[in-house]
Amino acid sequence: MPALPPPAAPPEALSSSVLTLLYGHEPFLAWVMGPAWELLASNHMLEALVGPVDPELLVPPVNVLRLILHPRGMAPRLANLDEVHTHLLRRLRRQVELVGGEALVRLEREVRGYRAVPEPAPLATNPIAVPVRLRVGSTLLNLISTAVFFGTPWEGTPSGVTAECVFPADEATRRYLFADPTERPPPD
Repeated sequence: MPALPPPAAPPEALSSSVLTLLYGHEPFLAWVMGPAWELLASNHMLEALVGPVDPELLVPPVNVLRLILHPRGMAPRLANLDEVHTHLLRRLRRQVELVGGEALVRLEREVRGYRAVPEPAPLATNPIAVPVRLRVGSTLLNLISTAVFFGTPWEGTPSGVTAECVFPADEATRRYLFADPTERPPPD
């Protein structure tokens, strides 16, 4: 797999509290992205779990939605792709409603075109987490992903930096993530 490119923003450009969250979250996956879903920084687990993706998806600035949901990205390895796709589309739709902007509208149109899924029904509240079932080699990791919004409240203007934090959802996944990296099967 090609290595992930350098982040879109150097870590110095992010606040120390954001970086503390990011690196303190290891050995669990976490990344920080800007308002257009561009990857700003990640901890070491991103490269360990991304797996083989189309090198075009790694051209900076890396867009997190494309990396996860594109058919040549991580999507084929998501055992619950419909659930993850629907959750991320809801988040993007909410962002488009609150912030607007042609770039986000185009991104939403693009992501919707990746697969035929029904229009997500509006929710009364935003779920705080989504389960993610990711295949890594012959291992199925059961994860929970949640977003932390910095700068402004999500219900106000979600235009700042967002950290996505991923946690193990079961003991086997926790053991896998805590294992020596040389003992883990590579993503494939």
